[in-house]
Amino acid sequence: ASNDNARLTERITLTGSSKDPTPIDSVLVLDRSGSMDESAGDRRKIEAMRDAANLYADLLRDNPEDETSGDKLGFVKYNDGNADYMTLDFMDAAKDTEIATKLSDAALGAFSDLKPEGGTGIGGAMERAADVLLPSSDERKQVMVVITDGRETEDPRINDVVTPIQDANTDLIMFSVGVGQDIEPDKLQNITNVSNGFHQVAGSLTDTNVFDLETFYFKIFASAADMDLVVDPTHSETLLSPDPVIVDSAKIISSDRSATFLVLDDPVLRQFYDLEFLSPSGEIIVPGVTIGGIGIQESKRHTYKILRIVFPDISKADEYTGTWNLRLKPNGSWNVQAVQKPLIEGDIHYSNWISPLEGSVPIGFAGAVSSDYRLRVNVLPSSFIPGANIKLSATLTDREWPAPNGSVTVAVQSPSGVQSNVTLFDDG
Repeated sequence: ASNDNARLTERITLTGSSKDPTPIDSVLVLDRSGSMDESAGDRRKIEAMRDAANLYADLLRDNPEDETSGDKLGFVKYNDGNADYMTLDFMDAAKDTEIATKLSDAALGAFSDLKPEGGTGIGGAMERAADVLLPSSDERKQVMVVITDGRETEDPRINDVVTPIQDANTDLIMFSVGVGQDIEPDKLQNITNVSNGFHQVAGSLTDTNVFDLETFYFKIFASAADMDLVVDPTHSETLLSPDPVIVDSAKIISSDRSATFLVLDDPVLRQFYDLEFLSPSGEIIVPGVTIGGIGIQESKRHTYKILRIVFPDISKADEYTGTWNLRLKPNGSWNVQAVQKPLIEGDIHYSNWISPLEGSVPIGFAGAVSSDYRLRVNVLPSSFIPGANIKLSATLTDREWPAPNGSVTVAVQSPSGVQSNVTLFDDG
């Protein structure tokens, strides 16, 4: 330093850090009130909730051995009262077994587990779930998912607890799901207004809404995992024509680092068609297929199949960028007589315009992606008079390729220790 202001110097150090996926601690608040034994459209509500909860569990990331970077899951159940139903703990093989037991058909029929009975005490169940999540580390996301099919009958009420819950844990993200015609949508929205969650309502689980609970829980997971939703509809497809048909498509670009796809259908109808998932090159994705040398993970349960894909280095972008398609191929075995017995045995009771007896079936498809960006920050000019403006510039890249029109929030710390946040835009 010197007495010449033009020669005063202050070293500026630019540092950056990447963000690994943030592990998630989730508590699902399960409604077992008496009305959950009834149907909402074509599905029994307690069974649809069970399928959605299973899906959410299967989407969570297992904890690597001897590490603490995996996701955690717990259950709270409620009717007139509430209780812990499954301890919040890491996802692993033992947890998978416990979940299968807690959400089994036997559990849905046992009063000590989830058999529907009694009233609807949502507020108290929320308080219990919040207490379970309160000790979670600040380095982990904390998520509460509340589902209900009815109006509150017990104290404390939602509006009495939601603000104190958020005040006690400002990191908590709350999502709410309503199913059926007797819900109170305004109260469900109040649950999410105080946090960064959202609420969804399924009035009737029928036709193209038949898989709404599964798709809602998929969206909730995608939001909690900082993934971007790329597709999420359910379609009506016909088995009357022998020709294959593209059910839906998802566009993957080079900045997508990984993708999770969800395929939904009625398990009793699978004997009448094949569902094929196709890469942009037209390759059918089956167990053992790799993309750029990286294997594709597949899991399936009841109404759904999950496919997880980690995309290779961008030098192999031609192997994964483009349109991924879900294709239905009727196998010619459908007829009115053949489909009657499976429909009697199934859990979905078709009552509207999607009718397997007339050759139409519901097929759902959802997808979410995560991206891999890098930010390079420069400061100009290289020297300046104290008090002058400093120009920061940023270049956002996708594995060294330009990613124009991106934006990143950057923390800038002055020599005095004062920190401020600015948003840098890459204008291409």
